[in-house]
Amino acid sequence: MHEITVGGMGTPDVNGYVATKLPPRKEININVKASGQKQYWFQIDGKKHKLVSQCASPYPTDRARTNIGVGEQLTLQFSPALPLDAEWSTSGGLLSTNLGKSVVFTAPDRANKVTISAVVKGLVATKQFKVIEPSGEFRAEITETNHFPVGTIGAGMRDVLTVYPTNVSFYRVELIELSCMPTNITGYCTNMDFDPVNVGYAPLDYENSCDDKVHTSFDADPPLYAGGWDVFVPTVWHVIGSSETNSFGILFSPDRLLGPNGDFSVGKNGITIIRSTNDVSHSVRQL
Repeated sequence: MHEITVGGMGTPDVNGYVATKLPPRKEININVKASGQKQYWFQIDGKKHKLVSQCASPYPTDRARTNIGVGEQLTLQFSPALPLDAEWSTSGGLLSTNLGKSVVFTAPDRANKVTISAVVKGLVATKQFKVIEPSGEFRAEITETNHFPVGTIGAGMRDVLTVYPTNVSFYRVELIELSCMPTNITGYCTNMDFDPVNVGYAPLDYENSCDDKVHTSFDADPPLYAGGWDVFVPTVWHVIGSSETNSFGILFSPDRLLGPNGDFSVGKNGITIIRSTNDVSHSVRQL
């Protein structure tokens, strides 16, 4: 019969495991007792296991970051891997399991500070995360302009909208543009009929971006003269799968008939496209 004690760490369990928290390069005593035997052999294999995390999103490139977007998912485990299971718990969000060598964490749907704990043989390791919401700020870049037959009044564009902040990933967030009616109708356009703007859904990718588009074209009877309308699109965001929506802001989309030559402009996300009836377009940034 033999007994092994490792410094102040106590006696290993039936599988030979014992755990403690030690400062770096700490020396400990190992005492071995083996009654009834003249000789014996034993081996001590000590390892330092650190609680680490890796975000599922490849963007931003720092996948060990502790600032994460609402709904983001990440994996927590020890490095090197534990030889036994840890007991996991969290102060917010969801865990894929409460017992295992690793766990997948899903961040809450709203901004929060979350602490995740792992218990290994009575010892507790923790890791804290800051959960961040979309700010309502964004940037947009044109990727394509619409073309219409020569002589047609209209303009349109497709752009990529990127939601801030970009130090986290909102790849499990979706923007929803709510239905609304054009307003501030002036000039030539007061003679036109308008339908409600349809609801639009735009899931964000790993880089917090989505495609967006706006276009208008119509037939018009002369004489033409200036006029236009505005669309103020109420926009919300939510974590995909959640019924809770939160305000993102108002996306402004002005449409303008610029004069008797039929030039027309549409705008959205801070960009305006101006198109002539000979199907030549150019863009300007809205101030």
